[in-house]
Amino acid sequence: MNQKPFWRGLLRTVLTLALSLFLLSLLVFVIAHYAPGDPLRAYFGDRVEKMSPAEREWAEDKLGLNDPLPTQYARWFLGRGEARPRPARFDAVRHLAAKRAARRFRHLLQI
Repeated sequence: MNQKPFWRGLLRTVLTLALSLFLLSLLVFVIAHYAPGDPLRAYFGDRVEKMSPAEREWAEDKLGLNDPLPTQYARWFLGRGEARPRPARFDAVRHLAAKRAARRFRHLLQI
């Protein structure tokens, strides 16, 4: 039996999925980047109005807002930066672990 068509189809499906997810993440980043509003206000709140121009510049540098757009996208995609110090996958793993623990606890209560 010839397995080449199966693996070729599977590889094509995986590559199509990866490309689709990449393009979707790029679209979400562009929409978020060009959304109206000040990112400093979103991060610092009303304190941004009291900042001096030097403090604003420091905050923009700290958050990476002065970096080139590809650098900002890579930092956003990988979950690096001051606003999010760890990748989102860690939050997902922690959420799934908590969900599993709650399910086990409910099972123990039923016994």
